[in-house]
This record gives sequence, C-alpha cells and structure tokens, in this order.
Amino acid sequence: MTGRPRPAIEALPGYRPGRSAADAAAEHGLAEAVKLASNELPFGPLPSVRAAMIEAAEGVHLYADHRATALRAQLAERHDLEADRVMIGCGSAGILQQLALTYLDPGDEVVYGWPSFEAYPLFVQLAGATARTVDLRRQSVAVDGLIDAIAERTKLVLVANPNNPTGTAIGLDDVRRLLAACPPTCLVVLDEAYREFVTHPAVPDAVPLLSEHPHLVILRTFSKAHGLAGLRVGYGFARPDVAVEIDKTLLPFAVNGIGQAAAAASLAADAEMDERVASVVAERERVTRALRESGWSVPRSEANFVWLPAGAASARLGDDLEQLGYVTRAFADVGVRVTIAGPEHNDGFLAAFSKAADTVDPSAWQLPTGELARRVQGALDDLAAALARLEAHAEQVPPSGTTDADEATGERWEAGQVWAHLTEFGSFWLPQLRSIVDAASDEPVPFGRTKQDPHRIAMIEERRTHDVA
Repeated sequence: MTGRPRPAIEALPGYRPGRSAADAAAEHGLAEAVKLASNELPFGPLPSVRAAMIEAAEGVHLYADHRATALRAQLAERHDLEADRVMIGCGSAGILQQLALTYLDPGDEVVYGWPSFEAYPLFVQLAGATARTVDLRRQSVAVDGLIDAIAERTKLVLVANPNNPTGTAIGLDDVRRLLAACPPTCLVVLDEAYREFVTHPAVPDAVPLLSEHPHLVILRTFSKAHGLAGLRVGYGFARPDVAVEIDKTLLPFAVNGIGQAAAAASLAADAEMDERVASVVAERERVTRALRESGWSVPRSEANFVWLPAGAASARLGDDLEQLGYVTRAFADVGVRVTIAGPEHNDGFLAAFSKAADTVDPSAWQLPTGELARRVQGALDDLAAALARLEAHAEQVPPSGTTDADEATGERWEAGQVWAHLTEFGSFWLPQLRSIVDAASDEPVPFGRTKQDPHRIAMIEERRTHDVA
C-alpha cells in the first residue's frame, strides 16, 4: 500500500450520493429517467438570486470573506440573534464535520436515531469516536431511547428533525425533554435541514430554545428549500462560546463568494421562496394522500420527500421503480425515499409505483396496508379535522363564565381551565396508547386515571392562565 492511512479511514465506506438519472437510463435502456433520489428542489435559482450569482462571479479571482460576515449578520437579524451565535459552513454537513472535529476524541460517544442522515456514522468514524444508535419507533426518532443511550462519554446527540430518510419530526415537548436529560458536557444538535417544509403545529421553530439551553446547536442549510444545493452553504446557531470553537475547524474559504451572494439574495427574496416551498408542500400532501388511498400507508412527512416503509421489499421496489424510469433512494430492508418533484413527475412516479407495488409483499410493509390502511387514514382525517376546529376556537375570544357543574364532582371550569385540560390531555393519553401498542399482546395493560389524579389537577392549575395559542 502506498502511504499509511489511519485505520479509521481505511474502514470508512465513504458517502454514497444519489444515483444520477443518466446512469439509470443507460443501465436500463431507457430514453430518459427522473431523479427523485437526493431531495433536490425542482426549481432553478430565483431571478434575483441568479443575478447576484452572475455579479459575484466577477470576483472569483479573489478570496471570499472567510467568515461570511455579511451573511452571518443577515441571518442574525432574521432570527433576532446576536451575530456571534451564527455559524456558516460548507453546507450543514460541513458544520456537522466541524462538530466532530471540534468535540470528539477517540472513545467518545455520539448518540443518534437510525436510520437517519447517512453522513452521521461517517463523521463519527472519522473522529475515531463510537456511535450509539437507537432504532426508530413507528418510523420516528425515539426520544426515550436517545435519553437512555446517553452515557458518561456521550459528547453529541444528533437529531435530524425532520428525520432523513423517514420525513417524520419530533415535537417541542420531546425536544425539551431531550435537552433537560442531557448533561451540559453533551451537545444536542438539531439538524433542521428541512425546517422550511415543516407544517405540523407541534414542531415549532427551535431557535427560541437557544437562550434557555446553552448546550443546544441548531443546523440549517440553503441546499434544500432555497434550492442552492450545488453551492454548499449551510448555517447554524449556538451559544457564542460554542460557535467560536466550531468556527476554528472551518476550512479556510470553504464557503465561496458566489454561494455567499446567492444565499444573501435568497434570504432577501423570502416571499418568492415561500411560494415555492408551499407548492412543494402541496405536492407532498397530494402524493401522500394518493399513496394512502391506494392502500399503502406512509408516515406524515415534514420534509420535501415521502417515505415508503417497504422493509424487506425495499431493494426490489427501488430497482423496479428505477426500471420504470424513476430513480429513488432505496435503503435495503428499511424503506425507499422519494423526493417530491413537480406535478408531472410526481404523477409519473405514482403511476410507476402502482405498477411496482404489484410485486411488494404487504406483510413486508411496516405500516398498515389495504382496507386497514384506509381505516387508519379515516381516523387520521378525523383527528386533523378536530385539530382544525380547535385552532378555529383558539382564535376566538374566550367566553366568560363557567361550564355546567360536573355530575361527579360538582366542578365548574372557566375557559382557561378547559384549555389547560385540553393541553395536558394529549400528553397523558398518547403515552397510554403507546403502552398498549408496544405491549403487542392481548393481556391487559395498566391504563387510565381518575379525575382526582394529582398530576392532572396540577397541570390544569399551572396552565389555566397561559395564552390560548
């Protein structure tokens, strides 16, 4: 062997990018193929962004600002933060690598859910650290599992939110629980590459949490919603003393001048970008509903892709779709990730899936199929309608007075108490329902509570004066 690479590098498998449409078309003898494998936006640059790139190209003979000072200031103003809390890197993946170089020594541990972003194990191995992976539960990151996996040598907990490749997201309550469980010697890294596509009300912006939790790091990117994947501009937020250490491992001039100019112009054109994001979200919902109506349940995605939980049938399904002209990202024995494209290509994918699904064994699918899938979807639609009604009520002026007296206790509640009960209701009953599902048995499971439950009473009392929203 020429030279002597480190053992960790010799064993490194290397990052595997999504396959190109040209390669797939050539292999299968197709006139053309559509790439739905890399979560790229189906649009070119906005006109103002294109103009900024052309202007910036005049200065490519000069080094760009290493720190991207102007872009940092623009992001700080946008998110109401001090500039020393902002980091700029070569994509959010670049900042992830910086985190590994900054905080990991051989023997340190990194905790993350799996499957998740394929670069996580590469960066951990690169630093000579040890990965402690936690299996997803119901296609989503299992926060309780992450908390249980944290040990003395845990330096980083990585949470892709929304998760890549499943598209599922954890809510604010789970993020808070994780932050509270992590010691200050461990950074919690929220990898929010797909943040702009999130529509679920329980998954709000995590930036306000930075002031409460000094060990929180948030990563984002211009590659996805902004459509600047080829320019490699990522950014993040952290406490100043954390950000300054991470900045020390930034490769000199890693973020080029054209990328900085394009990112700044895209931020300034946020109204146009929001329209594009809304169109992708609308297509995501349309594709999701079509798959569910055809009898194949898929998890709710908060990203710009959908997840087919095909289990052992994943590799075959991905290959069949490719032979029909649609290049997706198959994860063997786990699932298939499909990027949302424009309406025409999405229609083509749905038609191809309809054909390829004939070879999929329903027992391999990791969510309900057939008539059960339709029943589940009906229940989810009912819940969504109930949520919409609650949101409509929340926008109204709360009524004065109290409820009628409760037959059992004689209690009368004012509006604040009613809303407080609704907010604690889900946080109690969801774990109760999970305990039954996870038991996977017909044996009785301890379940329920009484109206005199002290936690119930305390939560209602604590929240009765909170803002309804």
